[in-house]
Amino acid sequence: MKKPVKILCIAGGVLAAAGAAVVAFAPGLFTYLNVLRKYPNIIKTIPVFQKYSVPQNYVQYTVKGLTMSVPAEYTLKDSGLVFIGADGKTSVLVTRHDETLLAQYVNPWDSQKYTEADYKSYFRAVGAPFPKTADARTELLWYCKGTLMPEDCLKLRGMNRKVFKELAETKNSAWEMEDAWELPVNGAKAYVSCGKTDIVTSVGNWTLTVYPDDSRSDKIFVVFRTDDTTAKQIISSVQISAE
Repeated sequence: MKKPVKILCIAGGVLAAAGAAVVAFAPGLFTYLNVLRKYPNIIKTIPVFQKYSVPQNYVQYTVKGLTMSVPAEYTLKDSGLVFIGADGKTSVLVTRHDETLLAQYVNPWDSQKYTEADYKSYFRAVGAPFPKTADARTELLWYCKGTLMPEDCLKLRGMNRKVFKELAETKNSAWEMEDAWELPVNGAKAYVSCGKTDIVTSVGNWTLTVYPDDSRSDKIFVVFRTDDTTAKQIISSVQISAE
């Protein structure tokens, strides 16, 4: 064998060995590089919501276990769920659901691409808590938006890597649709979201999701149809009721 041919064979063997080492120790490397290239939001995490100063003339109410302050001209309707502004239109809607009851009628995993067992396997592989069945879809969303990172896939193989790729796409799409923040609230886990601003009204679509610590499956959900500043001020006033 001629010397140049031998050198090429040796080089080829070295590259093959290097490739085998990559597959052995980082089987998800190419997936890692692909999601970094394909998804600009893949490295995002959920920041903390910066609270606004709440005007002194705001009036405090307690609705569904949540205490909040709203503009003085807002009126709480007889249903105890809706605040109406001076213009007679709905400004704030508060609901509270027991997700365990809802899960009895709809399996949250039925709408996912893979089986519940596939997601359980994935979460075991990455060492993250598996979302509770009661509110699995929402928990899965917050996991994607705030916890999932590109390097999580480096040691994944087979179906686990397929699940990662699906969740990576979900993360990127979710951040494209809305911004999100974690809201510090004593006695609860809370998240603020703001969808893309309405082109006609120039108002963001603000929502607040609250998970009280003293309830295993209750979720308090608040929808705002106000200007951005008012929404931020009301959100900044939110507390878990002591009653």
